[in-house]
Amino acid sequence: MGVTNGMVVFYSLIFHPIAVGLYNANVYPTSDSITGYIFKYVAIFSSGLNYHARMTLGRMPLW
Repeated sequence: MGVTNGMVVFYSLIFHPIAVGLYNANVYPTSDSITGYIFKYVAIFSSGLNYHARMTLGRMPLW
């Protein structure tokens, strides 16, 4: 899981809007099954910190 998160962090450095969109697509829709909920919480756990750091940096001015 750490290696996967590292790859997502590297990917989000290059393609910021796509990484944010992938997080939103994995976390916000409702799930129909137990495995859907498990995948949702794995996505929150593995890329949540990266997402919130990207959103914070996106709101800050670059001065």
